[in-house]
Amino acid sequence: MHRRRLQQAAVIAWKQCWSVGPEHAVPCLSQGSTATNLAADEYYYAFNNTIWRRWAHQKKQANDIRTGQVISLQGGKQLVRVTKYAYTQGQGRQLGSVLIEAKDVSTHVNVPLRFKTKDMVDVVRMEEKKYQYLYREEDTLHFMHPESFEQVTVDVNMLDTVDLLKEGDDALLEFYENTLISVSLPQTVSLMVSEAAPQMKNATAAPQYKKVRLETGAEITAPAYIKVGDVCIVDTSTREFVKRASSSSSS
Repeated sequence: MHRRRLQQAAVIAWKQCWSVGPEHAVPCLSQGSTATNLAADEYYYAFNNTIWRRWAHQKKQANDIRTGQVISLQGGKQLVRVTKYAYTQGQGRQLGSVLIEAKDVSTHVNVPLRFKTKDMVDVVRMEEKKYQYLYREEDTLHFMHPESFEQVTVDVNMLDTVDLLKEGDDALLEFYENTLISVSLPQTVSLMVSEAAPQMKNATAAPQYKKVRLETGAEITAPAYIKVGDVCIVDTSTREFVKRASSSSSS
């Protein structure tokens, strides 16, 4: 069948089936559509070549770029995530500029960018999936999807906060064209204190802090009253103590 007809059929099916993302559209497409009589494999072919790219790529003006978005550079050869942006006012008839601080999603190298405000930028929409952490085997992390039970192996270097990860915890895996791009933890995690110096009895009224070791081996700075057995909530982006979730002495 002519490629254009496949594309048109896929668009019709997409409009009928689409809800959230491709993980919802694909099963619906495979069941067929009343608008066409194309076989399921033809739907998949059309979907992978047209609908996915429409969903995953979006052109935006540079002044509409926001923190956290992923930008495609060099025709998709490099993906960078925006960490900070600023707008500089132009002089006279000159247009202003958008200064962007970004980080390569694969190498984590900082990438400074500069665009004119009206420049069109290719913003990539990543496919996000929640996985459960199983175990570590040397430099490899093993994750499992809680519904499909699909297992994924991840190089330990992909996760900067690996020492805040414990077995059974959830992690967010981001994919681009079926390739794993990044792994991140929730904003906060709850971890038990395994080592902590006792609180000084002559402590002053001023806040006192000390180093404590968590069950995963990570060390953080926590208030002096934290003791072994306490469960601390930790911010994974700053590695800072947020609050005490529970105490070993509480019933």
